[in-house]
Amino acid sequence: SDPVVRYFRGKQRRFEFQWQFKLKKVPDGDVFVCCELDEPVRLGMIQRTLVNTVLKFVKKMNQGFSYFLSDTSENPSYLAFPV
Repeated sequence: SDPVVRYFRGKQRRFEFQWQFKLKKVPDGDVFVCCELDEPVRLGMIQRTLVNTVLKFVKKMNQGFSYFLSDTSENPSYLAFPV
């Protein structure tokens, strides 16, 4: 059977993103997928600690990963993964 079907079997996913694209030229540096939020992230003290702990773990497992959580609209929050 399909390996993707086997991977997702028994798991509850709320959403999935899939992109396929072709670059016109080979980039000189790294390529990242980045998500930026329009609104500030409002978290309580315990929630912020938990989220920061999880994001630090993700960063440790994926060295190119970067993130910023902002509680003001001046600097937007983002998550960035190398491709």
